[in-house]
Amino acid sequence: MPEVIEIGGLALNGMMLTALISAFAGYGALWLWKVRARGSRSGPWGDLAVGAAAIAIFVWKFGVLFRDPSILLEQPRLLFVVIGSGAEAYAGVTAAGLFWIWQARRMGVGMLRALDALAVSAAGGLLAWNLLSAPEYRWGYALVCAALLALLIGRRAPEADRTAGRTEGAESRTFHAEPAKGEASETYGRPETDAAKAAASGDGEAAALAGYVLGAGCLAVSLFAEPAPWVRPPERFGLTSTQLIFIAAGLAAAALDVYRARAGRKGRTFDARQDNAGLRGNTSPGRRLLQMGEQQDRRERKDETYGGPSADGRNRKDRAPSDPAGAGFDKKNDGPNRPSV
Repeated sequence: MPEVIEIGGLALNGMMLTALISAFAGYGALWLWKVRARGSRSGPWGDLAVGAAAIAIFVWKFGVLFRDPSILLEQPRLLFVVIGSGAEAYAGVTAAGLFWIWQARRMGVGMLRALDALAVSAAGGLLAWNLLSAPEYRWGYALVCAALLALLIGRRAPEADRTAGRTEGAESRTFHAEPAKGEASETYGRPETDAAKAAASGDGEAAALAGYVLGAGCLAVSLFAEPAPWVRPPERFGLTSTQLIFIAAGLAAAALDVYRARAGRKGRTFDARQDNAGLRGNTSPGRRLLQMGEQQDRRERKDETYGGPSADGRNRKDRAPSDPAGAGFDKKNDGPNRPSV
């Protein structure tokens, strides 16, 4: 896309227009991903996408003021034309990612699911950016992003595959009782159980896949593709700054996989302890129901043993004299040693 696009008497910055189109592409990819499995991928993704895109573009656009604040006083009109460099672009993307995770946690969305949605949106945005900004140098990266986006949108949500079996198992061993006043259930509200449930439901798989594909795929492309003229030569370990970012993406995906595996093991251990202890804790709602049922059974068996309560509701001491539990029982005449007739 050219640097300046003229529409009538209006001149638009080509790079800024490319960034806006990329933001819309990221939102569209996120919408397709959500529609693919609406129940397990629902979330406030529209608000998050708009806020993150605004932050990324704002930091990239006006980040030049941190390097040269004199522009604001000497030539303020340049702010409508000038854009930031690659450093400001990376800073804007980082700020947008942090805002995404922070705002998602405030809205009650799990971190792993928020990372999945962020990965899908980033894949769509990067695809549009590589196709529009410099396709002659970035077509290989665009192919990697297109393949990743097809994998993320086309794959079935793991939650949909496991919902039926997990729901049946949970209903067979879970007591759906509300905690008593002043009590809190043991199995809810614990960070380790929340992370374990998210890992078991498949949350985080899309983010890990995106890290592996972008890291390995884009690194392979960068080793063979012709570099753009504005790309700086290798600085550290014979790698460019962009190649170091690709390696960091792969390492982040590996760390996320380790975190998910550990959370899953903690969740399985916690469930096993709960099952072995019979919903341990005398104050848990399930244990209360068990105790109430056992007490009711004991009362019924006791009533059957002693004939049960009388029809008129009198106590046991008002029963017939022949009943040993009644008050009219005579040991001499009614007992086992009574005289023969």
